[in-house]
Amino acid sequence: MSSAVAELHHYLQTSIKNNHGTTVEIGSPSALESLQQLRTTNDPSFLFIRSLMELFAQSSGQNGNVSMDPGKREQFLFHCSLGVRDTTLMNFGSVYPIHYCRMVRDFLLHVGLMLGGNSGAILSLRNGANSQLPLPYSNVVAMSCLGGAAALWKRDGWGASSAAVGHANANCDALMIILKAAAPNLTVFHEHSSCGQLFSFLESLILRPIQNSNSSWMEQQHSKMACHFLSCLIGELGGGLASGASVNTAARYNLPMEFHRLASLCFEKSSSQTPTNSPSKQLHLQSAGLDDVLRIAMTALNGIVSNWSHVTPIAQSVISLTIDVLSWEFGLRAWDTRGTSIVQASISSLLRPPNRWSVYLIRPDFLGAVFGMYAQVRELAVGTKE
Repeated sequence: MSSAVAELHHYLQTSIKNNHGTTVEIGSPSALESLQQLRTTNDPSFLFIRSLMELFAQSSGQNGNVSMDPGKREQFLFHCSLGVRDTTLMNFGSVYPIHYCRMVRDFLLHVGLMLGGNSGAILSLRNGANSQLPLPYSNVVAMSCLGGAAALWKRDGWGASSAAVGHANANCDALMIILKAAAPNLTVFHEHSSCGQLFSFLESLILRPIQNSNSSWMEQQHSKMACHFLSCLIGELGGGLASGASVNTAARYNLPMEFHRLASLCFEKSSSQTPTNSPSKQLHLQSAGLDDVLRIAMTALNGIVSNWSHVTPIAQSVISLTIDVLSWEFGLRAWDTRGTSIVQASISSLLRPPNRWSVYLIRPDFLGAVFGMYAQVRELAVGTKE
C-alpha cells in the first residue's frame, strides 16, 4: 500500500474511537464518519488528493504496486474524489491558491475521462502506450470525478466574478509538481476565461469517433465520457427543480445563493457567438455556454444519423446529452432568490428555448437518432431471444 493511501487508511483506524478493536473498512459507518470529519477539517495533510493521485497512477499502469483489493481500491478512489471536490470548493481562492485549484479541476476531468467506460478497462498512460488494462471499475468512480470537475468549472468559469486569487501555499505548489508527474498527458486550462478552450477540447473528443469510421475503442470511450461531463456541467449549473444534484452540492461552495443564480444565468447567456463587447452589468460572460453544448450535441446527432453503423456505442450518450440540453428550464428562473414559490414556478416553467435555437431544433436529427437507437435495441433484443 502506497504512502498516502496508507496514511489515509491509518487515519480511518484512529480518528474515530473503535471500542471493538476491529479493522475499520472503507465503506463502514465509522469510516464514513471519519471521512466526513476529514472533509470538515479541510484535510490539512492533503490526504484526499495525494491518495487519489497514487491510486490513479496504479490504475493507469504507472505504478506496479497494485496489491490492494480491487473493490477496496475502487471505494478509496470514489471517496477520495468526493473529498478532493469538497475541500477544493471550500478553500477555492482562499486557503488554496487559484492556480492550484484549476490544476485539481483539470486533473479530476482527466481521471474521469481515463477511468470511464462500461467495458471496465482504461488506457494505459505509461510511455504513451495504447495498451488496455482490465479493471473492475464501474462508472461510479468516473462520474464522481467528472462531477467534481464540473463543480469546479462552475466555481471558476461561469462563476469567476466571485473568485479570489488566493495566497501562496508551498504545499499546493509541491502537489502541482506531483500532479503533473501522475498525469503526464494532462490537458491544463489555466485561465478561467478558457471555457471556450474546454468546449473545443470536449467537442474534438465527442466528434472524433463519429466522424472517423476507423476510430479506436479509446476514442469511443472518451467520446462517451465527454458527453457525460457536459451533462454533469448542465446539471451543476441548472439549479432547477430537475437538477437535484446541483441543489444538494450547493452548500459545498460556501457561497451565497446569488452566486449560483448568476453562474446559471451566465452559462445560459454565454456563447462562442457572443460579442466581446456585449453589455452586461451583472454577468461575467464567457466564450462558451449552453448554446455551444446544444451545437456540439446537434452536430454529433447529425453524424450519428449519417453514419449509424459504427457509432452505436456512442449514440446513447449523445442522445442523453441532447435531452439534458433541451430540458434546460428557461422559464423556471433557476436559483431565483426573489421568493417565487415552487408552486408558482412549476406553473410557469414551460420550456421556452430562445429563437436562436431554431436553427438547431427545426431538423430531424434528434428524432432520427432516437428512432435509430430504438431500432438497434429492438434488434438486439430479438437476436437474444433467438
